[in-house]
Amino acid sequence: MVPREDRSQPTIDLSEYVDGLYSYALVLSRDRTEAEDLVQETCLRAVRAMGRLRPDSNAKSWLFTSLRNIWFNQLRQWRTAPEVVELDLDGDGANRAADTRQHN
Repeated sequence: MVPREDRSQPTIDLSEYVDGLYSYALVLSRDRTEAEDLVQETCLRAVRAMGRLRPDSNAKSWLFTSLRNIWFNQLRQWRTAPEVVELDLDGDGANRAADTRQHN
């Protein structure tokens, strides 16, 4: 058995993929802020899981698949979340309800 410190742990230079991930996230979300959040979450998860990555893994494919899965999970959450309606009770827009749910 090889001591843990001598095993080669795969590492990924995330800076190599950030621009491509952002472009893909922008295509999926059509929103700059959401795309930035998707890339950030993808990179965070990649850093956490890097120790489990096999040396022969395709890092680029793994990252892009992760980003896509994060996006799909967010879509599912948004679609199943209850609709929130705010009522304007201060008198500026009496009896007018404002839909605060994001539409994509």
